[in-house]
Amino acid sequence: MVRLFVPPERLREGTALLSRGDAAYLGKVLRLSPGAPLELFDGSGGRYDAVVEVLREDGGELRLVGSRREDAAAARPALELWQGLAKGEKLEWIVQKAAELGASAIVPLACRRSVLRLDAERAGSRLARWRKVAAEAARQCGRADVPDVAAPRDVAALCAR
Repeated sequence: MVRLFVPPERLREGTALLSRGDAAYLGKVLRLSPGAPLELFDGSGGRYDAVVEVLREDGGELRLVGSRREDAAAARPALELWQGLAKGEKLEWIVQKAAELGASAIVPLACRRSVLRLDAERAGSRLARWRKVAAEAARQCGRADVPDVAAPRDVAALCAR
């Protein structure tokens, strides 16, 4: 069964609106056509059975035919991973595996001896990438929720929590 992450703000009464990228993925990569079934998840525990209605260049629509709620917090213990910033694509891999293993949150740590240093612009783009990796890992492993990936923090801020 094909699974797709759709943020809650794109779910309307009986319809899910697709972004340009999601419509291209379903139509060009997976070669789905109208009437094809798939499963959606909204990242907060909602699962939806859907059918492809329309796929266009600028987006698309899915018809929701059923829904169920999964209480992700009750299903597993809350596990928050505090991970030091790693260079290269290592942190993406760590985010992916943490999501697959059931972490509820991932917090990148800017440590004193971290090799990777992020300015505000790079931190924003990396954070968006890490969140996308977490959503894709949740889709792949069958989770209905997506772990929260926080902005990089320093150790003192986390200890104050």
